[in-house]
Amino acid sequence: MKLLLKKTALSLASLSLFASAVATAGDVYVITNSSLAVSADDVKDIYSGEKLIEGGTKLSPIDNNSIKADFLSKVMGMPADKYSSMWSKKVFRDGLTAPSSKSTDADVIALVKAKPGNIGYVAVPTADVKVVKKY
Repeated sequence: MKLLLKKTALSLASLSLFASAVATAGDVYVITNSSLAVSADDVKDIYSGEKLIEGGTKLSPIDNNSIKADFLSKVMGMPADKYSSMWSKKVFRDGLTAPSSKSTDADVIALVKAKPGNIGYVAVPTADVKVVKKY
């Protein structure tokens, strides 16, 4: 009986550690070039094409395909098909340019560092970019 109790306790402890690791695995960090000053309140407007310029700098959002579903859920509050549809309409109706897409955190970080107006999101930010907000 004691052995069964110990195994159950160990299993529950392991499950708890696994659950906490999974909870942090889905973090999304919105990042910008260190020279750009945007707030967390601006992120949704930037990614929906409502905010195009900040302090005289043209904004260029970048999608990260590796965590796009998490970003859309946590930040934009919409599924991928609705996001794509929204941008298709804005491209054809308003002449806007949809966010560019990259495959990895490293690709997004490289673009964000390369141009002051770039903004992106990653799972793991580096020290040489500015974190706007962690979701």
